[in-house]
Amino acid sequence: MLLIGPGEIEQLFTLDEAVDALREVYADPAGGATAALPRIRFPLPQATFHVLLAQAESAGMVGCKLSPAGLPRTRTCTALWSCSDGTLLCLVDSSTLSPLRTAATSVLGARLLARRESRSLALLGAGRQARSQLRALAATFPLDRVVVWSRTAERAEGLVRAAGRELSLPLSVAQSPRDAVADADLVVTATRATEPVLAGRWLRPGSHVTAIGADQATRRELDAEVVRRAAVVVVDLLEQARRDSGDLIAAIDEQATSWDAVIELGAVVRGSAPARSGPEEVTVLAHQGSALGDVALAALAYRRARERSLGLEVDW
Repeated sequence: MLLIGPGEIEQLFTLDEAVDALREVYADPAGGATAALPRIRFPLPQATFHVLLAQAESAGMVGCKLSPAGLPRTRTCTALWSCSDGTLLCLVDSSTLSPLRTAATSVLGARLLARRESRSLALLGAGRQARSQLRALAATFPLDRVVVWSRTAERAEGLVRAAGRELSLPLSVAQSPRDAVADADLVVTATRATEPVLAGRWLRPGSHVTAIGADQATRRELDAEVVRRAAVVVVDLLEQARRDSGDLIAAIDEQATSWDAVIELGAVVRGSAPARSGPEEVTVLAHQGSALGDVALAALAYRRARERSLGLEVDW
């Protein structure tokens, strides 16, 4: 069995290669609900244990991501087994892999749903996920303006300073989420909000919204008008969204849309469902993190680590 730690992950593949791996797994007609289960949440006295299961059919592997959330020394990992003989192949550090999966999913969705000429980005949230989203979208679109808002101004300022040293982009801090999104082509919400931080009436025509923070029914980042304005609403796994997407659960309760109108990312990748059809349309990708993505990238990491003799081999 191979142990693949955080130090190896960044050596094994690039963001573009991660996006390609996700595109491949979502393009597979056997992907989606037939190959992945929604997140299982097991309550503990002071935390929650998350379990995600999926099959990477093309790689001949099945995987399980394990994530105790809310504990001070939490480390997450993904285990992969061979589908042919049940061999435990590897344990992959997911504390590094998961933000990369989230960013790569956002890029895949934005390439399909956003206007190619998008040049301005608004980030609502300034934590670790927001930083990953900024790096990924800056590498994908010819951005000439980035505006950051956070409930804690110091965090937004910290992100702007750190990103300014890393990226050759004009970055600024907004005083309100409305100010942040006023001229944005791309909007990312990456918060832990339980009440909407983004209102649909603030969005400019043609904008694309990526919502990643509301991964529980009790969380919400988008008001119903965002969803009502959207020509296309996409999720990574519909069965999981029905249970965990606080944004869509609330919007459907408020009759802004229906579950029948929500599209899985795999259908857009395969071309069996529409993406953007005009420059004035608003589009939304609300993804909670599918096991399909975690297992696909863990499988890629395992193959690359074998090819490059990286990781720690242990007897099992």
